[in-house]
Amino acid sequence: MDGRFLDAFTLLPKQRVICGYETKPLCLRHRLVLTRLKSPFVDGNPEISPANVLVAAKIMSAHTLGDMLSDKPSKQDLAETQRMIDDVDYFVAQVGKIYDCIRDQSHWPTFWKKTTTGGNRGVPWILSIVCGLVKGGVPLEDAWTMPESQAVWMQAAIAVSNGADIDILSDEDIAAQRKLDEIYAKLEAANNV
Repeated sequence: MDGRFLDAFTLLPKQRVICGYETKPLCLRHRLVLTRLKSPFVDGNPEISPANVLVAAKIMSAHTLGDMLSDKPSKQDLAETQRMIDDVDYFVAQVGKIYDCIRDQSHWPTFWKKTTTGGNRGVPWILSIVCGLVKGGVPLEDAWTMPESQAVWMQAAIAVSNGADIDILSDEDIAAQRKLDEIYAKLEAANNV
């Protein structure tokens, strides 16, 4: 059985306190809001500010949009921001906790890359997963708020059961691919000598 699948469904999500907020497992709604706000935690921007950390912690501690996007910072928010400004080690620790929350949900299936595809036809991948889950019988709110890696696995299983041409790499396939990549890298290095 695939180790990533087992991890997605059997590892207990770690509850972390970040800037005073107790986070929930990263879900598709969290990713959607973080993406909308162009958070460096999901868009790859290496410049992260204390405000970015506080906003991500606040978003990842809630499930409703209203709670995620409340616009007024509390006194605690302001104190936490100042603490991150004053204490670089504390700031770095909070950044690390945000990345740990995201990494906790990285147990996605790895799909075979197809040479031809029907394409997504402009449907954002997050919406595609939510719609697939709902079509498969998952209540809408659960589709948005279940741990992200579980949502991706469930959507893949639903799509396969509906006849989609999806192949998921096994742990053995991934190990073999890495070995093959190493061989190709050595051959390329030898040819460039």
